[in-house]
Amino acid sequence: MSVKNIFTAFYLLNSLLCGCSCNAQFTDITDEVFGKSKDGILAAFGDFNADKQTDIFLISPTGKNVDILLAVANKQYVRVAGVVTIADTTGNISSVVPGDYDGDLYMDILVTIMDNTGLYTVEVHYGYYMDLDRNSLQIVAVSNLTEKLQDEPLVLDMNGDFIPDLFGVNQRGQRQYWVAASNKRNFTSVNITTPAGLSAIRNPHSNAFIDLNYDLSADLFVTTSNGSFEYWLNKDGELTYTRTVRAGAFSGSQMLIGQSVFGDFGGRGEMEHLVPVCSDSNCGNSQIFVLTDEKWIKLPVSFKDNNGVIWGFKPPTKNSYNNIKLPVSLRVGDYDHDGFPDLLAILYSSGRESEVLQSRVFLLNNIPCTSEECQALGRTFQVQWTLGLGDVNSPLVAAFFDIYQEGHLDIIVSSQTTSGVRLYALKNGLDLDACFIKVMVLTGQCYGNCTNGGKASYGVNQPGPTIEYYSTRPDGTPERGLGEGV
Repeated sequence: MSVKNIFTAFYLLNSLLCGCSCNAQFTDITDEVFGKSKDGILAAFGDFNADKQTDIFLISPTGKNVDILLAVANKQYVRVAGVVTIADTTGNISSVVPGDYDGDLYMDILVTIMDNTGLYTVEVHYGYYMDLDRNSLQIVAVSNLTEKLQDEPLVLDMNGDFIPDLFGVNQRGQRQYWVAASNKRNFTSVNITTPAGLSAIRNPHSNAFIDLNYDLSADLFVTTSNGSFEYWLNKDGELTYTRTVRAGAFSGSQMLIGQSVFGDFGGRGEMEHLVPVCSDSNCGNSQIFVLTDEKWIKLPVSFKDNNGVIWGFKPPTKNSYNNIKLPVSLRVGDYDHDGFPDLLAILYSSGRESEVLQSRVFLLNNIPCTSEECQALGRTFQVQWTLGLGDVNSPLVAAFFDIYQEGHLDIIVSSQTTSGVRLYALKNGLDLDACFIKVMVLTGQCYGNCTNGGKASYGVNQPGPTIEYYSTRPDGTPERGLGEGV
């Protein structure tokens, strides 16, 4: 399951101009924000109704519908139920990716549906405003790929036309692009010729459309079944295989490799590749590796809490809903405004012998390195055991989200209960006077009457943006900021 976040670039940049060493506590404001609309699995963020407020996309507890919580400035979210309903009675929705898949500037909703054989159907539900004032976006058409996939596809823009395309593996094991086009509500499949010797794509994958060589053009990052990572660089508008980065220390057959994430963790204006890893399928020994200066290093992160209990990443076998296993995932964001991206993770522990298995949401704070192991990066992570997150039991999905659009990263969690799935909203209590940069990257696509009677078209989520700026710190030293929307 994926949480696709249009504001990833904002979260990586918002504190780089004004560093701060501050303490934060989180407060449960679920009732204030969601009222009675507290059920559902967090799936995506996006501005569904183009009002410049970020809405929340949910998968219903039954797995058959997509509901949307519409943001209203300084008020409770308004729930719109059943915006998407699938006809498949045997499969369940596994992911949601908002975007403009036909180039008409209106938000569409892509859903993936996993059947009982483990294959995926892809449906795109196309939106259209039914009035000139753009107040009523409705789903007016549905199309799906003509073949099933082995895993959820990656959404990317492979030809630079500002219309999202797809990359993945069909049920025959072949890599393909599925290319969308303006004013066409279907996809054209394009076979990909791969060099000899490349491994199969890992399932579940953590492929990404991201700038890998700092030329401000998004490239294709591919995770493979043998633990290595392929770089397909954008050369003259064509994604071209360039090299493979080996996993090295965590490539053993017993290793459980989590989802790759990217961030400027060292604060050097460079994008590092970070991977959560378990030494076995039960995540009894959890580790974090980072690729920096072309070398993998294991960060010295302690998963032992203040009571001596060992925690670890929550393995997919213990983190599932509707038969969909959720991979080991980390979220990246600078929650404490010190200029260094932190991590949000779901950890679990069997505790002492007399205690039952438990899982919780934890923040891993990005702190200076004090050991030789992490000198190459200059930073490591420290689990924050007491930040007001302990009341959320059995979390399934957690993500950073700026609830009130005030520049602080709050947290949204979907938690499994005896009666279904419950949403939590946890407000970041950080209180400081700080500046931040908010960047929203939209399509810029123009279709028909772009002013729409004097009301400018707003645009929707765009895959693969890179944001870069140069500034000067208060002490006169130069600073480079870098963020990627992944």
